[in-house]
Amino acid sequence: MNPKIPLPHGDPGSGKASEAMSGYTNDLTREIRWFAVPYTRGTGLDMGCGVERLRRDSIGVDVKMVPDGATIIGDFHVAPNLFAENSLDYVFTSRPMSPRILEAVDSFWRVIRVGACLVVYQPEAEAEQWHAAVRQCAVGATLMEDETSQDGQSRFMVWRKESDPGWKEEMAFKRHDKPRALVVRYGGFGDQLQASAVFPGLKAQGYEVWMNTFPIGQEVLKHNPFIDGWLVQDPLQVPNHELREYWQAMERRFAKVVNLSESVEWTTLVQEDRLVFRWPTAARKYLFDTINYQELIHKIADVPGPYDVTFFSTPEEQKWAMRQRREMAGKGPVILWVLSGSAFHKAWPWTADVARSVLDQWPDAVIVTCGHTNCQILEEELPDDPRVVRRSGVWSIRETMAFAQASTIVVGPETGVLNAVGTMETPAKVLMLSHSSRINLAKHWRKTVSLEPDVACFPCHQMHYSKKSCVENQTTFAAECATRISPEAVYHAIERILKNDAKRGDVHGVHADRGSGIDRRTHHRRDANGAKRAGTPPYPAIFPADRHAGSDPGGQP
Repeated sequence: MNPKIPLPHGDPGSGKASEAMSGYTNDLTREIRWFAVPYTRGTGLDMGCGVERLRRDSIGVDVKMVPDGATIIGDFHVAPNLFAENSLDYVFTSRPMSPRILEAVDSFWRVIRVGACLVVYQPEAEAEQWHAAVRQCAVGATLMEDETSQDGQSRFMVWRKESDPGWKEEMAFKRHDKPRALVVRYGGFGDQLQASAVFPGLKAQGYEVWMNTFPIGQEVLKHNPFIDGWLVQDPLQVPNHELREYWQAMERRFAKVVNLSESVEWTTLVQEDRLVFRWPTAARKYLFDTINYQELIHKIADVPGPYDVTFFSTPEEQKWAMRQRREMAGKGPVILWVLSGSAFHKAWPWTADVARSVLDQWPDAVIVTCGHTNCQILEEELPDDPRVVRRSGVWSIRETMAFAQASTIVVGPETGVLNAVGTMETPAKVLMLSHSSRINLAKHWRKTVSLEPDVACFPCHQMHYSKKSCVENQTTFAAECATRISPEAVYHAIERILKNDAKRGDVHGVHADRGSGIDRRTHHRRDANGAKRAGTPPYPAIFPADRHAGSDPGGQP
């Protein structure tokens, strides 16, 4: 007997859509699509879509075009023939196909690629015919879902196309050994790692842990041993205004849902379209200065500490990182320098100056720079020295984080790479803060020197994706808070660590020009006419004003 799940009541063939192939009403469409989300990513067909497609960007097929419905007129004979074999990421249908189920499956199976899914919501009485048809048409298939609605009239079934021959079952939702907890977290790499710290606590409470995230989140967390299952969705696959409805549907499938959307961003670290963003800085400081992000996340999850964040690199990644280190520096110290983060204020203007001084003082040291491809602009300012290894846009995020674990020191702003190693004993960290205080971000970090700028707006508890709302220093053309963490402060932090004197706690960076021996050289950038202009590299070009336009509470770009 198939388990009962909270799918919509009623035969999917009972909907009224005159002249249309569709077998369900709009209400049924909206119900079933939340459970289909992880299987309907990418580009695919909604066969017999009626008056509402499963996804707004699905290719709708029906006998009549209507708004939000069909984009192609035809049936299962005509529409799939418009697409090449193995070209689509999914096919979905709720239209009853009897007595031509075998013909329909043969047509659908031909156009989906290996790894893609056939997703159907069909009358319970016809379910076994669908299973038989897939077995006959498919060389290799994995049954992902096979669940009956609560009223017993409908069946939700999903098969994944495989390259290897044979029939497999991977129906995670049929397991009932333990209650399931779903952790929902979208956003950037650091957000994912912070969320993962609650997994051990949920495991200790007896839950099977599932993660609902974007592909970038799965990339960072894919080897985390505490994760039992995944619900991966594409950015904006669930429209922002429908996220609440989607999350409510997930609450019917999981014993516990830990929704960490807005746990940091939009709450204690506000974005430009929030009213709190316009409050006086003193008001935000009053509310947020003493809140530790990791402690807040644990309270939302209702789990105790510890508050350790762990990036789980594989043995192969660890060997690769150590080999890279040996080839670059032998036994000398390696400094991984993260050049920028996701916002205007996370680019520091004095990297080249400190790099020169460090290399002069420690001839056996190597500085490896990393970041997004756009950070290659910043790498142009670095010393032309074989001991400076430029890897921005070259290494993947997993390679970068694995190498961070093998480094002597990791230097940078509030980024995912720093989060990946923050609570580790090694490497040592030099953290340049901008929007958050040490208490906010690094309270539980180990072997970390936290540098806080000596500027009135710090910590602002704001995310600035353009210069419109962030004070720009007119000498460096970087954010004022970034500029006011002096090269002397960063140099001395590195010096302390390399001399085996690293200690936990704050070291406040001040804009000082004396007493360090730092060689501040004049950088240049070109203006719109191509002429050289004093200052640091063009940070605004790296973070355009619309970088995160349309951000939503769930962290979707």
